[in-house]
Amino acid sequence: MAANFWTSSHYKQLLDQEEVDVVQSLDKDRGITLEDFKLIKMHMANYILKLAQNVKVRQRVVATAITYMRRVYTRKSMTEYDPRLVTPTCLYLASKAEESTVQARLLVFYIKKIQSDEKYKYEIKHILEMEMKILEALDYYLVVFHPYRALSQLLQDAGLNDINMTQLTWSNRWCAHTSRTRCLSKLQIFKYGKGDCATLALIRRAGDL
Repeated sequence: MAANFWTSSHYKQLLDQEEVDVVQSLDKDRGITLEDFKLIKMHMANYILKLAQNVKVRQRVVATAITYMRRVYTRKSMTEYDPRLVTPTCLYLASKAEESTVQARLLVFYIKKIQSDEKYKYEIKHILEMEMKILEALDYYLVVFHPYRALSQLLQDAGLNDINMTQLTWSNRWCAHTSRTRCLSKLQIFKYGKGDCATLALIRRAGDL
């Protein structure tokens, strides 16, 4: 992976907001509006976070999983790719990509524990099958350039380089919020850049103290 975001392959993959907020024709036929589309993705991001807290993976895995989910739905419909299955599968795939592997059977266990609705209760084979479909939808491109490195450097430069401050600055809550508000979409990345998004995270958390 490139050390500089501006020269990374992730930078070349960025989309404009108008390209992200597109409801696929199959979903439109089922009556899904743009507002519905956004709400479903917000729910999915929260579901990923809830599953991640149960299987105890690193924050980076959560951010990667949410990124994969968002990338999938810029290309595929929710009619073809059921969000209830895509969500845990993205977390499963992200855990492998970030070298923090979670076993599929553990995900299935917590899915059944968290969700009472039978429509959520998929088995291991379903996750493995969906993993292949997601890989195809992503064109096997799994690189995600996160601002964690820039954040660590900022904390060090500010003399705040301790584990508690790092965890507080980039908490689960902030990551989920960032994903939902698309801080790293093309429009805002041109305005701020990855390092500046890390700065915004630091300032925001400092304001919460």
